[in-house]
Amino acid sequence: MIHDPVGGVVEVGGPEAFELEDFIRMGLAAKDDPRKVVTDSQARYTHSSTK
Repeated sequence: MIHDPVGGVVEVGGPEAFELEDFIRMGLAAKDDPRKVVTDSQARYTHSSTK
């Protein structure tokens, strides 16, 4: 039986691997949102490198 998402949250997954910035770009494009996604390879996430 399929139910509505708990708290309105929908998890997304699939066989394709995407970088986070590409995923965000696709989401913005799908909504015709003109904002540009800018990435910083030197940025930190919780005080550690992401790569």
